[in-house]
Amino acid sequence: ALGATLTREQVVEVVLGQGVEALGCDAGGVAIVEGDRLLVLGSTGYEPNVVATYERLSLDARTPLTDVLRERTPMRTGTREELQERYPQIPHSALSGSYAGIPLEVGGRVLGVMALSARRTHAFPDDDLDFLLTLGRQCAQALDRARLYDMERRSREQAALLVEADARVGAVHLLLDD
Repeated sequence: ALGATLTREQVVEVVLGQGVEALGCDAGGVAIVEGDRLLVLGSTGYEPNVVATYERLSLDARTPLTDVLRERTPMRTGTREELQERYPQIPHSALSGSYAGIPLEVGGRVLGVMALSARRTHAFPDDDLDFLLTLGRQCAQALDRARLYDMERRSREQAALLVEADARVGAVHLLLDD
C-alpha cells in the first residue's frame, strides 16, 4: 500500500490505518522535521490536547518524539507510568499504557518520527521491534518519495509557465515587428 502512495497525506493515511491496526494499537501519529520544528502530518486516536502538544514543537523540546529524533533510536515504554516518569511535563492520553517512537530515517537523514500507543501495557515486545523498524523505514521511504514527486510536479508546473510566458513574449515580438 505504501508503494502506491504519492503524497505525504496518503503515506500517513496508510501508515496510521494499516500499521496501527496490524500492531493492535489504539493511537498513532506521524510528524516530520520542518526547519527547527516538528510538524504533525496526521494522527489517529490521540486526544486533541495530546496532538496540540506536538503541533509545531521545537526540536529542542524534551519530549518522546524529539528525543527519538535526536537519538535516532526507537523508544518503547511498557506502561503509562514509565512515560510519565520520563516526561512529567507532557499531558499523556489515557491510551498510553504502552508507547513506541520510531525514527523515520532514509539515506542517513531523519525525516521525522512515528508514534504508536496502546491501552494495554507492554504492547511493543521485542518480537515486534523488527516490524516497527521496517514500518518506520518504509514510511520514511514513502515520505521521501512523496517529497520528490511533489518537487517534480512543481518543476513541471514552472516549466509549463515558462513555456507559456516564452510563447507570449514571442507573440508580442511578432506584433511589434509588424
